Amino acid sequence: MKKTISILLFFLTAVLLSAQNQAPVSMMYDGINNSSANLYGTARSVSMGNAMTAVGGDLGSIAVNPAGGAVSKYAQFAITPSLSISSVSSSFSPEGELSYGPSSTQTNTRFILPSVGVSLGMDTGNEVGARSFSFAFLLVQTREFNTGFISSGLNSNTSLLSEFGKSASGLTHSQLNSYDSDASWDLVCGYRGRLFGGLGDNEYAGNSAAFKNGIYVIPAALLQTASSTETGYKKDLLFNISTDISGVLFLGASVGIPYLYRSLQQSYYETPNGSYTDFCIKLPDKDGNMTETYFTGGRYSFGQNTRMRGIYGKVGAIYLPCRNLRIGAAIQTPVACTFTEDYSYSASSTYEASSCNASANSPVDSWTYRMTSPWSFNVGLAYTFGERGLLSADYEFMDYKSMKFSVLGTPSDYFYNLNRTIKEYCGISHSVRVGAEYRITSTLTARAGFSMITSPERIRYDKFSPGTVISAADYCSNINSFLQGLGSSKMAKDINYAYSLGFGYSSPGSFFVDAAVRLNSYPVSLYMPYYDYDHYSSDCVYHRVGTLTEQLSPRIRNNRRLFDVMLTLGWRF
Repeated sequence: MKKTISILLFFLTAVLLSAQNQAPVSMMYDGINNSSANLYGTARSVSMGNAMTAVGGDLGSIAVNPAGGAVSKYAQFAITPSLSISSVSSSFSPEGELSYGPSSTQTNTRFILPSVGVSLGMDTGNEVGARSFSFAFLLVQTREFNTGFISSGLNSNTSLLSEFGKSASGLTHSQLNSYDSDASWDLVCGYRGRLFGGLGDNEYAGNSAAFKNGIYVIPAALLQTASSTETGYKKDLLFNISTDISGVLFLGASVGIPYLYRSLQQSYYETPNGSYTDFCIKLPDKDGNMTETYFTGGRYSFGQNTRMRGIYGKVGAIYLPCRNLRIGAAIQTPVACTFTEDYSYSASSTYEASSCNASANSPVDSWTYRMTSPWSFNVGLAYTFGERGLLSADYEFMDYKSMKFSVLGTPSDYFYNLNRTIKEYCGISHSVRVGAEYRITSTLTARAGFSMITSPERIRYDKFSPGTVISAADYCSNINSFLQGLGSSKMAKDINYAYSLGFGYSSPGSFFVDAAVRLNSYPVSLYMPYYDYDHYSSDCVYHRVGTLTEQLSPRIRNNRRLFDVMLTLGWRF
């Protein structure tokens, strides 16, 4: 995603439908994230960049083109264990993108099983027409959620606690004290965890702020630390049938049942950097007595688990116009998905007087919604050099404008704003894949591959103010104001790259083994631990009178790489 737009807000992904037609635009990015594929397949297909549309013959190729199962002249079983190694380099800026500090790197390693499958063949005995049928069952991973970072920095300007206080303005104490009210749970949890408190007249301030010169300010530097860990997977269970027509045309069809599990855990902590004597505050202790104490730390966490089930269909063909050339194509229907999300919050604060400490944990809430994911189409060419090797190239596109959200039992226009935003801010994602294979000896083969996927995100400009970007979030939340204001657009330039190498060994008997390594390189992304917010400038006489100025929250810049090390063990029979 374009880094200036696809900022991951700390808790935006769980602010769920607080009012009809106000679905958060983050769901659009979740839809893109959950629909996009980083196909694993077998070690052979991965080492060739998954440029398998016109190749076939490998179990991994069936996930790319259902006709690939008919190319093989034998039945086979293959299993592929793998190591997934995520490396994220992060740097912290206390105010917008103005002053990034030194970077730190976090590495997460997971053992996964990206594919296991079997294919069975049946000869018809015909020389012309349908010469054979192949049946395959394949469990293949199409996405790996394995990333995490932790980043820290000093900030003397803003605080998550103060942002909470600003966001709670206008809410009553009873609203902020109940999860059954119409106040968002993040604020309720923060209030009950004493991250912020009341000033009177339903106004609030963060407990890390101090009242100085008539305004509430951050009195000294805070050490702020944000972390995020994402784990999980997306896998497809494929049921495939394919046929060989006269040795020159191969046809296939698959039914896919995708399922997804993703766990997201995010935490934020801030504490005075050094002495806490500047952070004086008066709070009631556990007995209700007002106590003068000092703020020493505040912590806030968010957890979300997402599960998905779906179904789709895919058909494909491979045609051999001459001995060495192959042409392939496949089309996949939109995926009808049902998502269930569980989420919860926690907050805690500590003070020099421990009797003022507080903590809170929200209940675990759950909701279910439906999404129709994009349809896709891919074509490919492959050229073989006798028995020595081959070159292949694929092109694929996915039309993200066709994404659509709905919820059972709600009005048909419940997601009107979000679905309209998707049509305006999503476009086509293009994917190019190339692969090569060279037979070194009769048993040993070397392979290499490359792939790139472009972002489907569109950047929209204001028709009445040329050069001014209208963000997807602004459009979604104020759609009636912008319906006539959208002007020209361009596609985001962000591209995911992948580079792969591998080799294969085929024994004189039935056993074969393939190995692959792949490096996935992702665009730089930004993370905001909390929203930008306005507060009063130093000419303010009282905390409700003066000049409001926007204060930029911290940004964390993440540079992510994902390494895959794969080994396929297989038997032909």
